[in-house]
Amino acid sequence: MTHKLANEGKLLEGGVAAFVRAEKIALSHPALATFRDAYMAGAEHLWTSIMIILDPGAEPTDDDLRRAEAI
Repeated sequence: MTHKLANEGKLLEGGVAAFVRAEKIALSHPALATFRDAYMAGAEHLWTSIMIILDPGAEPTDDDLRRAEAI
């Protein structure tokens, strides 16, 4: 499922849907858009942080791997 969503450009939307299901949030909940925005903001923060902390170069370094594991 993850590969399918990624190939379709819907990976984060799938994550939001999984969060909504896991937390049993009604699709009619008035704060649903706020939950989605918060999820997306967290995903954007994580992605940006990962891109910033990677060492230069195409291959991952030991420090890159250590940082990724610490997340």
